[in-house]
Amino acid sequence: MELIYDPNVIYAPTSSWGETFISADGRTIWNAHRPIPGTHTWEGKSRWGTWYATAELTDERYAYYAEQARALDAREIVAVTNADVLELAEQVREAKGSPYGLLQYISAMDTPAEAAAEYAASLGLPWATKGDTTADAKLKEYDA
Repeated sequence: MELIYDPNVIYAPTSSWGETFISADGRTIWNAHRPIPGTHTWEGKSRWGTWYATAELTDERYAYYAEQARALDAREIVAVTNADVLELAEQVREAKGSPYGLLQYISAMDTPAEAAAEYAASLGLPWATKGDTTADAKLKEYDA
């Protein structure tokens, strides 16, 4: 599935959140500043807010939950890899008309991983640093 950047989505790096719920297929997870309805609800670490809800796409009440989530200004959580983050970062960079991409950050940082993390952060995107080699692979693409 190709990701299209949406500022109203919370992008969650699967390897650094450590919460198994974000990687589950077949359901949507929302996060809000106030309680929201869903098949399962809980309070957790604040991302957009501390209230979470999830619903399976096949749940007969899914449309209701999604409508309530929108009405309560909830944000959908989408699990991403660092490779996804680099793609999203390029979309944001192009939309902002910025000439500075990952290569400019790499020249100013000690390692490709540090550069990629800084690049993503500069555009408001998350980066999972634990054991990641995505930036190294991206550099090989540039060198080819």
